Amino acid sequence: MITQNDKKVKRKIQKLTHFKNQSPTIAAAYSLSNDAGMQKKVDKLLSCGDWIHADIVQDTNGEKSMKITHANFCKVRLCPMCQWRRGVKCQTQMIQTLEHLNQKYDHKLRYVFITLTVPNPSADELSEIIDKMQDGWHSLTHNFRKMRNSMLGYFRSLEVTYNQTADTYHPHFHAVVVVDADYFTNPSKYITHDELLQAWQRAMNDESITQVDIRAYRGTNLKQLLKGVQESCKYICKPSGLLDMSDMDTTAKVVETVHLAIQRRRLFAFGGLIAKARRELGLTSVERQDADLTDETTGTAERLGGVSLLWCGGFYQITVDN
Repeated sequence: MITQNDKKVKRKIQKLTHFKNQSPTIAAAYSLSNDAGMQKKVDKLLSCGDWIHADIVQDTNGEKSMKITHANFCKVRLCPMCQWRRGVKCQTQMIQTLEHLNQKYDHKLRYVFITLTVPNPSADELSEIIDKMQDGWHSLTHNFRKMRNSMLGYFRSLEVTYNQTADTYHPHFHAVVVVDADYFTNPSKYITHDELLQAWQRAMNDESITQVDIRAYRGTNLKQLLKGVQESCKYICKPSGLLDMSDMDTTAKVVETVHLAIQRRRLFAFGGLIAKARRELGLTSVERQDADLTDETTGTAERLGGVSLLWCGGFYQITVDN
């Protein structure tokens, strides 16, 4: 059923193996924490992805892929496997949402990609800065006139990276903003880089902010649009950024800092037309503890059979289901 030529299937298994192999280091970092809540998640992290059931499907072009149908995913926020799975699900949901909006509004909507940063805080400051950023987003979208005039909806995500050299953290927002087709020609709506920077400085009450980014996507091709969406739907904190430390004590410190800073927070936010479209499609949050992190299959894919993956300490043993 699976041959050497089935590149998509092989890449999927390689990714599952890659993220599964990262879990023990993250689990070890959790075990070194003084936080009781983090220690309780160690066993979940270690067993995440121990078994996976999947369908092998074939599209109309004859290309095979693997669709996960059942798995014991742990749902821990910083779990490498579950971060990847949330990103995949988030991207799938965003494509469904944008397709829905394009059909509903006859491809008359346009999209803008925004990145908002702040000066890197220390570990002690990270949680407070994220609070201020969430308040700052509310201020930006409600008090900045051009944003009010142009924004019809949005998807916003939080990402946190760590600067090992400076021992500081880099929280930042990625956002996909829906705008009218006249956004690029209407001076009361079009937002320049400098205007966004000044508005974000005001919203954060911080003139030391120097970095923001705003990029317009002028087309309607969803495959091209996906490149911008992927940036917004990726990791909360890249697993490689947590693992590439000089020693385990540093890894444990960084993991604990990020975990405590993001716990009980909504890291993905939706508004306007995007939130409405999600409700119309019946989409649920990938952040929920009961979130389904398996794959979705399209009606055009033909099921060829099933496979089971069992973790054997470094690799997956694959068996074909009867």
